[in-house]
Amino acid sequence: LAAQPREPGAVLGGERRGVQIEGFDFGNSPREYTPASVGGRTVIFTTTNGTQAMEHARQAKRIWCGAFVNADAVVRAAADEASLVLLCAGTAKNVTREDALLAGCLVWRLAALDEAWRPDRATWNDQAHLVADAWRSVVKPDANPARWPGTPEEIAQLAGELRNSRGGGNLQALGLQLDIDDAAQIDRYAIAPELDVAAWRIVV
Repeated sequence: LAAQPREPGAVLGGERRGVQIEGFDFGNSPREYTPASVGGRTVIFTTTNGTQAMEHARQAKRIWCGAFVNADAVVRAAADEASLVLLCAGTAKNVTREDALLAGCLVWRLAALDEAWRPDRATWNDQAHLVADAWRSVVKPDANPARWPGTPEEIAQLAGELRNSRGGGNLQALGLQLDIDDAAQIDRYAIAPELDVAAWRIVV
């Protein structure tokens, strides 16, 4: 796509192993993608692990892209589906803790939002139970894991958990510590981006 003629104003963004791709306009940090830099423009974007994960999901009926920053929106968009698969991108084909924590957050929020997804009513596979347990492990004992984190202190705690993950370690090694703080801003955006497989385009 980068080598082909592009629509006016389209920009290239992405990374390989966390580093901006040579010749691209932007890297992987969300801080680069501001209204001033990409507002109203098409971004042709590729990542080391995320792009492959979307390729693996090509046969799905619908595909949403989720993160802590839009967890509530994704849960609400997907709650009416009869079955769901949470596909974690991982790193170099390995499971990563930051992905497991997000998946656990989504599982618990689904169960809290819709009774059909409660563990006593829905069929959770072992992976769903494992990520839910991982999410509960970082939540205060007296807190509702489906509503945590909410306070600034809890969000700071989540950021600390992400720093101690493999992805967090990779970002810190690249000097992108502030990206971790951004990633922990739960429910910052009320949007659930969806991948249009036919056009291979993410839309809101």
